[in-house]
Amino acid sequence: MRRAERGELWKGIRTFAAENSGFISKVERQVAAAGPVSAGQLQKRGRGSSWWGWSESKIALEWLFWIGRLSVSKRDNFTRYYDLSERVLPPSVFEHVPAENDAHLELLRRAAHHLGVASSEDLVDYHRLPKKEGKERVKELVENKELVSVEVQGWDRPAYMAADAKSGHVVSRSMLLSPFDPVVWFRPRAARLFGFEYRLEIYVPAEKRVHGYYVMPFLYENNLCARVDVRAELKTKVLHVPGAYVESEGLSDHGVEALADELRSLAIWRGLEHVRVGQRGNLARRLRRALRAA
Repeated sequence: MRRAERGELWKGIRTFAAENSGFISKVERQVAAAGPVSAGQLQKRGRGSSWWGWSESKIALEWLFWIGRLSVSKRDNFTRYYDLSERVLPPSVFEHVPAENDAHLELLRRAAHHLGVASSEDLVDYHRLPKKEGKERVKELVENKELVSVEVQGWDRPAYMAADAKSGHVVSRSMLLSPFDPVVWFRPRAARLFGFEYRLEIYVPAEKRVHGYYVMPFLYENNLCARVDVRAELKTKVLHVPGAYVESEGLSDHGVEALADELRSLAIWRGLEHVRVGQRGNLARRLRRALRAA
């Protein structure tokens, strides 16, 4: 946010802010008087020629958000509601704002604890830090003995652990993962850890998709061993599973039952009453059988 306010980021929207300072101040006053508000609730002043066709009010709100003057108070689906940051965030946030390098170091410490064992790329990506600066901060943590260098069998790069990390054997829960879950979000790490090649195919034409539109990996006994394409059909109250796929190492009958349980839990969470498995995939038949048996 500091860098944005100094003019170091987002050239297009920065130019708009420089040329429309009076309008942006007016938008900020409107939010102060009526917030939280969405862009649609503000008086529009034309359409933007870029930024996905945003109105100028939306551009002003986003600029104020990017420099920290506003925060998102709530969301309604994809609609953001903006309010003054001091009305959204606790006072402690404003009492001490760390220098950028210190913030990077702390975020990397947290990433190391969350990930357990990680390459420098994994650590930097966890909080989406700038790559060059992030890797320099990793070196600092190693030099300060806060991170310990380790070797991971099968990895082609160094890895790191927090110096105070405790090792031990833990068996994971059985769990369907969102495509945005940290376990699979950074695709190179999922491939290195689990041999799991994964991509989100929402934007792939239907005829070119390998596994489906919205595919959720299945974590079972410390391994990503299956994936299912899921779709909520709200009118019929059915969780439709058009495709189900097992990875090359296979999945035991207990694992298939655990996956069936997860799908039923997902259906209940979405307010659906039934799970229906389609024909696609090398796991579909076994999964249908497990759901019928239950």
